[in-house]
Amino acid sequence: MIKKIKNIFNFLKPIIEKYKFYLYKFSHDKYGDFYPKKAVVFILGSILGVWIMFYVLEFMFDIGYYFATKKEETIYLSDSVELETDRSIWGVKGCPTEECDSETALYFRIKLTWFNSFWSVVARHKLFYPDIVASAIPTGQTECHVISYGLRYRILMFWNYYPQILDVKCHN
Repeated sequence: MIKKIKNIFNFLKPIIEKYKFYLYKFSHDKYGDFYPKKAVVFILGSILGVWIMFYVLEFMFDIGYYFATKKEETIYLSDSVELETDRSIWGVKGCPTEECDSETALYFRIKLTWFNSFWSVVARHKLFYPDIVASAIPTGQTECHVISYGLRYRILMFWNYYPQILDVKCHN
C-alpha cells in the first residue's frame, strides 16, 4: 500500500512542481512582487481548464465509440420509461425479433450528452431532445428502425452502461 502511495506521489511530483513554477511566474512581476488577484485568476483558470478538459475527453471518447459501435437496424421496441427526470435519462426495452425472451432482450438508454447533441445537429439538423426520441416509441411491441451505438454485453449493465439510441422511426 505504501509503495502505491509512493508511486502516485512520484507521478504527481513533477506535475505539481511545474504548476508551482507557472503559478509563480503568473502571479509575480519581474521584480518579485506578488499579486494575489493574479494568483486567484490562475488557480480558478486552472480549475476551469481541468473541468472543461473532462468534457472534451468525454466528447472525443464518444466520437470514437460511436464510429466503432454504430448500428442501424430494425428491431422491435416495446417500452420507454423515464428513469431520471432531472437528467432526462430514458430506458428502452426491445428485442431483435418479434419473439422475445430473457436471452435476446435488448436494453438501451436515451440521454443528453454533448456527442448526442452534436450528432443530432449534424445528421438531422435538429437539437437532440431525449424526451422526443423516447416519445416516438409506442407502448407495446412495435417494429422500429433504430440508430444506436454502444456495446451490448450483459456484464456492462452491472455498471449501468448501456447502448444509446440516437434516432428512432417506428412503424404501426
